[in-house]
Amino acid sequence: IPASEFDSRTFDAREVVQRYRKRVPLPKLQETLRAHHAAARQELVVLINEKYSDFVSLSSRMQGVERALRPLRAPLEESSELTRGLRAKLGAILDQAGETQRELAGIRARKDSLVAYIENAKILARAKDTASRRWGG
Repeated sequence: IPASEFDSRTFDAREVVQRYRKRVPLPKLQETLRAHHAAARQELVVLINEKYSDFVSLSSRMQGVERALRPLRAPLEESSELTRGLRAKLGAILDQAGETQRELAGIRARKDSLVAYIENAKILARAKDTASRRWGG
């Protein structure tokens, strides 16, 4: 198995086994995966040993950040809760506004129908009036 198979950030042992199990006997595949795991672990140990002071410093800084953030946690959680409540209320208001808008559209449609009916009634009345004058009714 080429070493490049293990370099990917999205390395998936199951996928590698699926891909190579027909070409490489399973014991050899297992041996290769274990060897890669041991090498990666050793590389991590070497890195930690080389950068031990950086790791300790980072850990101390992270603890300092955690202490600094602790007083902010409660107000942020409260703000988050208020925001969720506001979002729910706004959602309800938007739903209500949408329903009102649909009702208004129905009212407008009925009004337009009524206006058309009145206009048609006027035209019909004029037509009757004209017809009765013309044919002497």
